[in-house]
Amino acid sequence: MPERVIDLRDSAPDGRDELLTSAEVDVLRLVTRRWTFEILMVLCDGPARYSELLRGLPGIHQRILTQRLKDLEEMGLVDRLETREVPRRSDALGPGKVQVTYSLNDAGATLRPALRALRQWIRTAASPPPMSRRVGQAASVSAPGLR
Repeated sequence: MPERVIDLRDSAPDGRDELLTSAEVDVLRLVTRRWTFEILMVLCDGPARYSELLRGLPGIHQRILTQRLKDLEEMGLVDRLETREVPRRSDALGPGKVQVTYSLNDAGATLRPALRALRQWIRTAASPPPMSRRVGQAASVSAPGLR
């Protein structure tokens, strides 16, 4: 069966129209889902335990964090590492607590430049205009190049 192609046309540098394949659309949909960008930005700075991600992303529900991490792992962008914590006391029973750490794998690491560029663009687009431009104008957020 031929691969399904979604018609989201964009001009390529050589002037041709290019189509996104369904696999490309799937990646785009995942990366643009709520909380995914924030999770990826935290992981851009290095591995993080589940509890660190939960604390570092105020407002995210555990169920959503778990699902997004699972989606990112299934998409092949994030690795999940389970380690058992060694009990502190020698007479402690059981194998100890399980700690789960998430990190960008090699494929996920290729997103770093694009994510950081997008974060910079967001910061630029969301920053207020200089005071001289604000006098007598209604406050608005305008993205550079989108006027």
